[in-house]
Amino acid sequence: MLTTPEIITLFSSSIIFIYGLYASILYTLGGAREREEARHTLYRALIAGLLFAAVMLSTALVGFGVRGFLEAVEVATSETKGKPLEPYCLRHFDLAPSFDIDAYLTAGARALNCAASVFQQKFSRYVDAYGFLFGVTTATGMLGVTSPFSMGLFQVAMPFSGAANGAMLSLATAYAASLLSMGLLALAGLAAVLIAIERLELMGAVIAAFNMAMPPALAAYADYVRRIEITSFGYPINYGAVLNAVVPAADIAAAAALAFTMAGALTAAITYAMTKIPERISVE
Repeated sequence: MLTTPEIITLFSSSIIFIYGLYASILYTLGGAREREEARHTLYRALIAGLLFAAVMLSTALVGFGVRGFLEAVEVATSETKGKPLEPYCLRHFDLAPSFDIDAYLTAGARALNCAASVFQQKFSRYVDAYGFLFGVTTATGMLGVTSPFSMGLFQVAMPFSGAANGAMLSLATAYAASLLSMGLLALAGLAAVLIAIERLELMGAVIAAFNMAMPPALAAYADYVRRIEITSFGYPINYGAVLNAVVPAADIAAAAALAFTMAGALTAAITYAMTKIPERISVE
């Protein structure tokens, strides 16, 4: 049974196959004019196939580069940081010589699937912590003897509330971006075809660049988020623990901004490079 990453790759590659099949039918059934158009179409289909392979393999290469960079940073800062960054979602970008081309082509989809799972789990944990904290605030506020504690807890929970909202929004955005990226990976074949058509090259370049930049960025963000633990509030709830919980929540939100900024910059750079391909290979 095919996995989701394999289905995505199969669907994407089938787009190029259908495009090439159309050229073959046009050549077989058409006249002289149609045969000339079929030759150009078949040429674009061949170029699109090469571009598709390049995009999928480049996604694995970019992810491998991101993984290597983060591992180097961790080694350099190992004396000041306790828990090293383990390649959990980034482990799918492993370019060890295994001669398994499928592992390279599906690396992006596997990493995105892993990242989406991490974001969903971490979001659920923040929902539980957030609901527990304000559930206690509400319950203790119902009795006069515990209402001072409720008021104090409500005051110290305000900074955590703001940071937790930012963290949950960042995690929800990253989760949605992971699903969107998996959907666009299924269009990698279409993107390759569009790049080979001069009038549509920009649209194809944007899709291809997004497919190359987002999976490594989201996988790296997921690995970073995965090791951030929610500060325990203690029992009974300690005011200091609630305030300390602000730091990891703010860390998640700040890391999301950095991840999306870097992914956006990389997408723009790759898009510009991709738009130069048709004129270099004289597709039109």
